[in-house]
Amino acid sequence: MTEINNSNSNNIYTIDCEGDGLSKDLNRQVFPDGNHFDPDTRIWCITITNPNFKTYTSVCKIPGTRTLPNGWTTKAYHLPTTKVPNRIWACGEFHNVIEFINYYDFLWNIHNILELLPNVHFKGFGDHDYDKELLQVNFKKYNIDTIPLEKMVNINPTRWTKTEEQVHTSDYLPNQDYLNYGIKHNIEDTIQLMRYMKGIV
Repeated sequence: MTEINNSNSNNIYTIDCEGDGLSKDLNRQVFPDGNHFDPDTRIWCITITNPNFKTYTSVCKIPGTRTLPNGWTTKAYHLPTTKVPNRIWACGEFHNVIEFINYYDFLWNIHNILELLPNVHFKGFGDHDYDKELLQVNFKKYNIDTIPLEKMVNINPTRWTKTEEQVHTSDYLPNQDYLNYGIKHNIEDTIQLMRYMKGIV
């Protein structure tokens, strides 16, 4: 965490959350209103990137699938045998990854990090604050205060270079590859947003 907070550039940080929800197209069918938000989405990977492109990535594996209001079942999960790597190669270098076994500890850790940062920017879903809302509902379920989330700022990039393809368990990848690709995608999205914020892309 010290690498994240010891930035000597400027006070811009970016964040991205990966959840266990359905693909966007399917989610629109189950939750047709607003940002098609699944309020029971479980976050499993979060990355925060600082202005010097140093990342902090934490992971809490998805123990199983969920049943949605219309009877559909989510497809994202991680097998007990699937290992969270200590680091992932993304954007031309290795990035450290920290695993949490307990979901409350995973959320509380992010809460504590966000408390230390002046502001955190996320890539919005249009005008909808998806990542912020996702953290809010998860914090509230575990009685974690949401005050640090007030610093989160929705950014809608006018240009975006495609990052690692987001994959789903239905893509028939081995579960280990599904987890690794998800972490890589998560890291690359925060770095890409930081590059946008700094006018590099």
